[in-house]
Amino acid sequence: MIIGQDRSIDDLCLDPSFPEIYMVDLGSHILNICIDYDQLLLKGLMHDEILAKLKATQNRYMPEVIQALTTLHSFQPIPEENRVREITLKELEVGMLAVKPIKDINGRVLIEGNAYITRSNIIKLLGLSAEANIIVEPIKIARKDNYG
Repeated sequence: MIIGQDRSIDDLCLDPSFPEIYMVDLGSHILNICIDYDQLLLKGLMHDEILAKLKATQNRYMPEVIQALTTLHSFQPIPEENRVREITLKELEVGMLAVKPIKDINGRVLIEGNAYITRSNIIKLLGLSAEANIIVEPIKIARKDNYG
């Protein structure tokens, strides 16, 4: 199933009369949609925006699977203040999630992506920034309470 997730919809066996192949290929396709959905969510898009983007992508997704996503009634949209956004170093707070690595101007990773920001991280970054403006901004973050 994992191997098939990158295959084109045209290469999948989506005919239920071949149940063994159909189930694996359908699972691969659903996994691919879930990964794409998650990536768009991490970019800060909301549920309706994601569905519109997935629907607009011709011949990539089974319309029936995308339609099934529209029936999710339990989905709670992420409040605006918790969405992924770009900030300056001075706006960085303890508990935020660095969505992408925080780097210096030479490309050296100072804080790994998907790491929660700690007090010591902020002190380190502010210290580096005080000596010379070497932190690459903006910094892409999300709030911890949305992911933790």
